Amino acid sequence: MATRGMRWGNIKEYLEVKRLIFERTLLHENDPRISDYWAKIVDSFGYNEQEMIEILNSCSEFEIGWLREVYDDLAFKFRTENYLRTLEMLQKKFPKIDMEFDIQFVKKIVLS
Repeated sequence: MATRGMRWGNIKEYLEVKRLIFERTLLHENDPRISDYWAKIVDSFGYNEQEMIEILNSCSEFEIGWLREVYDDLAFKFRTENYLRTLEMLQKKFPKIDMEFDIQFVKKIVLS
């Protein structure tokens, strides 16, 4: 867990994001509760953009892969170029995760 330099509130939110991702991974792909988990994950990021970016930057490759399900919702919540740049940086950090479609979608939201 890469939480060095995170403030306590961020660590608490990060642990909540991790817990929700883990619970989400246990659901069947057709489970109707998936959208509830998406909403909970987005809510767990709070409303501070810098904290959200710190949490994303602390996530593992596995977690980033699962968070792809909510990148669009996060884009509507954080309509900033900083969020977009963070996703582009995460794509470089984790090249095995193909985030190009997600980044293009977020770009349309952020730049519109």
